[in-house]
Amino acid sequence: DRGGPTKYGITQKSWDAYRERHKKVIDGLAIPELVRNIDRDDAVAFYRTEYVAPFEWIMDERLLGLVVDCAVNHGKHRVSTWLQEAAGVTVDGVVGPITKAAVNAAPELVYRRLLKRRFKFYAEIATDQQPVDPDAKFLRGWINRACEFI
Repeated sequence: DRGGPTKYGITQKSWDAYRERHKKVIDGLAIPELVRNIDRDDAVAFYRTEYVAPFEWIMDERLLGLVVDCAVNHGKHRVSTWLQEAAGVTVDGVVGPITKAAVNAAPELVYRRLLKRRFKFYAEIATDQQPVDPDAKFLRGWINRACEFI
């Protein structure tokens, strides 16, 4: 896709933003790092911090796995709104105690609705835009990825 240089699924842009928030500093200077130079431990720390930690309040392990995968693929804010939609609460993108309680009260229902919403999103990318989004050529791979959660 158009994400640019990538390693372990992490784009340079995402890596730069992560590093800015969690600077490695030597002699008062932030140390730049190309995404191609990150190692597996750095990638694990990145995913844990950026995509798992914000959703660790989800008690159902299966739902958490789907949410994390969706967040990696679609963005944390979008997935937060999808969770609210799936849980039947006000959709504002701000995950507070009402959203958390509703999601944890019906994890199987939320799981099914979230997966359905993900497939709808892929359909929107492939069909709703004129001209069609250039990333739509990746639709088969995206659907295969989502099907792993069925």
